Amino acid sequence: MMPKEKVRRFVFECAVLIVFSIGLFILGSIISGEKLDERIQFIYDRRFENVLPADRYSEIESELLSGYPNIKHVYSAYDEEGTVTGYVLDTVVEDDEGKTLHILTGVTHDGERLTGLKHIADEEDPIGITEDEINAVSSQTIGKQIPVSLNKDESDKDETISQVSRIRGLHDGIYFAQAKNKDSNGYIDYVEIEVTDGLITKVQWDALNVDRTTQNRREASLSGAYTVSGESWANQAYNLCHAFLDIQDPTRLAMKSDGKTEIIENVTTDIRPFVDLVEECIDNSRAGFDKEAYIAEQKAVLNTLFEGSADELGVMTKDGLMVYSFHEYPNLFSLYDENGGYIKELTIREMATGPDNLAQEGYDYEEEEITNEKDDTYSAEDGYIPGSGRSIMTDSVDGLPMSEIRTFIDGFGGDREHYSYVITGINTDYKFLKDYLNWMA
Repeated sequence: MMPKEKVRRFVFECAVLIVFSIGLFILGSIISGEKLDERIQFIYDRRFENVLPADRYSEIESELLSGYPNIKHVYSAYDEEGTVTGYVLDTVVEDDEGKTLHILTGVTHDGERLTGLKHIADEEDPIGITEDEINAVSSQTIGKQIPVSLNKDESDKDETISQVSRIRGLHDGIYFAQAKNKDSNGYIDYVEIEVTDGLITKVQWDALNVDRTTQNRREASLSGAYTVSGESWANQAYNLCHAFLDIQDPTRLAMKSDGKTEIIENVTTDIRPFVDLVEECIDNSRAGFDKEAYIAEQKAVLNTLFEGSADELGVMTKDGLMVYSFHEYPNLFSLYDENGGYIKELTIREMATGPDNLAQEGYDYEEEEITNEKDDTYSAEDGYIPGSGRSIMTDSVDGLPMSEIRTFIDGFGGDREHYSYVITGINTDYKFLKDYLNWMA
């Protein structure tokens, strides 16, 4: 029989051996993992260096990609300090015959400018674009703002007339409107518009939650925490906002009594909050009551209810928006006549400036005849306002309103249709990043 001392030593040695073996396994795994990561980074670097040079790359996994089937992969690019410097997008564009174009694009961290464009040229049935055509697009887009559009063909640049509709009386600036009460999920909707040269050029629809630990509705939709029938709420809001930019007038969205619309593809959600708030934004613009004045009045209203400012009450977000539902004070915004009869619900602006009758069913439009003349400033497809330095578009490119296009290119000979496929790839990447970065639509 083995002495107890030897048994203890044997057990101890076995334990040491096991610990040592586990340590070697862990160390081997770490070394192996590091070498695998080095090999992956080497492959990324060789593939992306001409599109967006970076210290390292990491592939993005996002449910949002399900709404962009043409985008196969998206990568974040980082510098030595671990700061995101931009994005690389791997995109395949397909024509009506099933032929494809495979490209890589690099975009700056803010999604604003193209850093690089590369044709992968591994298509089984390629569209047939030449490298000269790729280089022609690259030379006119790299370093430029996106999205992108082709200029009209020279043969189409004869003098033409376009009709541009705009709501009368809009003042340039940023305007804001927010629901006074939370919905059944605790969300408070808000809409923000930007008016430039008398046209609405940007619009954002989102919602804050009274539970400050809950994501905004757009963020919650992208993460899967907030769901609606059909496409994600974020995608539907995006489609709605862009449809509105094209038509300018919320009454033209054809909202039915149940708050739905049938004229915008893939929008099945209730659009009433958007319509109500964008109408309020339009009225605020016509009255010159901008976002800063709106939020200041919100704070003033809250201050009439409580001893303490909105900041002291902790209801302001880091972006300066107020998160408070007035549902416990149903008569706070009600206007009554001398006999106590209810007249209307006042808006935030009307609380500050007094009631008015700006809101209406359908807005007063003016039609302008715009002449496209052949001069050095011509760069648009549908309309140019002489002397304004900008183009007013009534059409769209790749589902983007022409007012949003930032760079126009000519191409240098070859097949113009080929150029359009490259542009579609760039604009598809732009739309994804716009959603991914939660930009203002």
